[in-house]
Amino acid sequence: MGSILSILSSWIITLTAKLKLLRSGLKEKHVDIVVKPSDPPIRAHYLERKSKGGEHTKDLLLIPGFTATGDLILSDLVWALKPNVPEGWRIIVMELPLHGKNICNFDGKFPDFEEMKDYLWAFIQAVGMGKNDGVPLSLCGYSLGGNPCLRVLHEHPNSIDKVVLIAPAFPETRKPNFIEMGLEDPRKIHCWQNLEDVRHFGKAVAGCHDGHLMMYTAILLGMVRQRSEQYGKAYEGNFFAEYASATGMLEKESTESSNTNPLDPSRLNKIRNPLLLIVGDRDACISPQTCQTLIAEAIDSCTVCELSDTGHYAGPANSPDSNIFYESAPAIGKFLFP
Repeated sequence: MGSILSILSSWIITLTAKLKLLRSGLKEKHVDIVVKPSDPPIRAHYLERKSKGGEHTKDLLLIPGFTATGDLILSDLVWALKPNVPEGWRIIVMELPLHGKNICNFDGKFPDFEEMKDYLWAFIQAVGMGKNDGVPLSLCGYSLGGNPCLRVLHEHPNSIDKVVLIAPAFPETRKPNFIEMGLEDPRKIHCWQNLEDVRHFGKAVAGCHDGHLMMYTAILLGMVRQRSEQYGKAYEGNFFAEYASATGMLEKESTESSNTNPLDPSRLNKIRNPLLLIVGDRDACISPQTCQTLIAEAIDSCTVCELSDTGHYAGPANSPDSNIFYESAPAIGKFLFP
């Protein structure tokens, strides 16, 4: 029975992702990018919502978090923003390297934070963004996606207009108990592989509760099946545990030098681009207070929006568990589309 439920649930999750893309106006696309001149081209998959009214005059690039795919996660934000997006805005949701369909590029090496930044910048160039050709580019990074987002801003401030960071994940901003949990058993955070793991993840990390749609056993079985099918074929061990280890995201503090650490105060003090920092007061992963102390207080152009009764992700609209994307959409719309 469990196998049948997981197959059915997996099919429902796939259908849900398709419906989310349809309602958001997003379409699946891909582009070949070259991250380093010495490397061969690789195929990067992404989602795009073309501008209304013809040629686009502004760009918005959304970067998901660790293990999160754009179709199921950031399509929520695109849909929530959709009624307020002015004509001329093109919206693209990229996938992090080795996430979703980008698993096809796995060659046995996981990227670190700096390599994620290089991947993001190569992608930006490949899709024709950030060229200073009169089309302003704004970035929005969620959770781990905020890390390469801020790194690109440091290196290419003149190519970026505005930046939104939603619950940004850095070694310095994560809660101590979240790090300890990851060190003890990575499967209890984003690296889940079975029903027990993902049930714990839903309650302790994503912010869902028993009885919520995301906590139904059938749905969780489908999520486990999909992850096993997608990533298990490429890697025999725990794919995302190795990924987390390679990035250093389970380190208790950053080991980077001041030249590469995106949260180095001397680097943050130089930022002049308008930046919106969004945090949830019930976030189990990221400390909203630490985010404000390390990021907002170091950047004069930073605005903070703290969402009440909101965790790191949680459930769909009209659920008892506030969805951080639906809750943050009004503030993001006001910030990006004044």
